[in-house]
Amino acid sequence: MKFARSQAMQYRGIRAFCIAAEQLSFKLAADELAVTPSAVSHQIRDLEAYLGCTLFVRGTRSISLTLEGQRLYMDLREPVEKVNAAVKRLKTLPNRVPLRIEMPAFFTSELFLPRMSDFSQCNQHIDLRIETTAPSDPESRRANLHIVLSNKRPPALCAKRLFRIRYQPACSRDLYAEWRDKTPQDLNGATLLVHESRPDAWQQWFVDADLVVQTPRQTITVDSMYGLARATQQGAGIALIPLPVSQQWFDKKELIALFDNQITGSDYYWLTTNEPLTDGSAVESALATLWNWVVSEFSDDG
Repeated sequence: MKFARSQAMQYRGIRAFCIAAEQLSFKLAADELAVTPSAVSHQIRDLEAYLGCTLFVRGTRSISLTLEGQRLYMDLREPVEKVNAAVKRLKTLPNRVPLRIEMPAFFTSELFLPRMSDFSQCNQHIDLRIETTAPSDPESRRANLHIVLSNKRPPALCAKRLFRIRYQPACSRDLYAEWRDKTPQDLNGATLLVHESRPDAWQQWFVDADLVVQTPRQTITVDSMYGLARATQQGAGIALIPLPVSQQWFDKKELIALFDNQITGSDYYWLTTNEPLTDGSAVESALATLWNWVVSEFSDDG
């Protein structure tokens, strides 16, 4: 099993290397492979470690091949091109339907990806591309479906409300040992972690709990929800963690709930599309299938 995984990793690295060598760009290679530029870079570094040599000279804004890289590219270009051509022929068969779905990165990692194996097994004719977004990113017109966080119905042809966000004060297991017998009023001696898109969440929590707003010892602002959860898990401070998106962190005891008070936010996750959901064409049928699966998996009343 380890040998098979090693072979698969080496092939991914070889394919990423050949495309990056042809384009002289990790970003363009990532677009062709439908992965992130960092994933391409990681695959190539794994290949370099396996081969024991450097394949690219990495500049600030450009890359170029080393002598070893040039030699390897000349040796591999023709066979890899044949493999790529075979893959493209297979993927363009008429019974395969490509779809794009766009959603926040934290929703992707914590909810969507852990549940999508059943969808994948039952709908092998759908080639799904998942693209992640930050809270401030505009919706991409390339995506067929979007999952967005909004406090009102998004402007779309079809929109389905999935669930509302709640926020739970939480800390690490080690920090909980220190805080388990304390009260919310003690938070003026704490480090509070804040997500940059919700800078007033702690003030709202104190008001909803009928408590005097505290001035914490320190405030640390994080620009990603995963970063916030990870910093909390590592004991950097106490944070308001979104539920149910983060439920597995609590189930695995990576985060511990602190105090009983939760606040219910004004934001909901919504599923939207600007395309018809009829069962006409193959694309429309696949789109309806994906839409119904997302609603059944993630909607409060799915």
